[in-house]
Amino acid sequence: MACDEAFGIHEWLEQATGVDWQVLFAPIVVLAGVAFVVVLRGIVRRDVWWALVGGAGVWTVAQLFEKLEWHGAIEQSHYRALMLSEETLEMLGSTLFAAAFAVLAVSAVAAVQRH
Repeated sequence: MACDEAFGIHEWLEQATGVDWQVLFAPIVVLAGVAFVVVLRGIVRRDVWWALVGGAGVWTVAQLFEKLEWHGAIEQSHYRALMLSEETLEMLGSTLFAAAFAVLAVSAVAAVQRH
């Protein structure tokens, strides 16, 4: 998600194909969702689990907002309000993912140092 945001891959693909990027990315999202559930099943720390679930939740809402911002290629009247919320939710979701990964990394380092 971060690479796509940084490099605008979804915008480029949509422009090159003429197909809405959310349609193009749907198979990837389904695969990522399945992988996400598998990973969540292995997470025993509740704080990490909730941070990951929260990050996924706000990213999902952000994508819903993005879908509502447009009708085809036509910007809707509520575009600016939803776009600000969408981008903020994407940053919050990414922050929650980063926090979860940081907690896991610190825990792993502490476990190695104990042994």
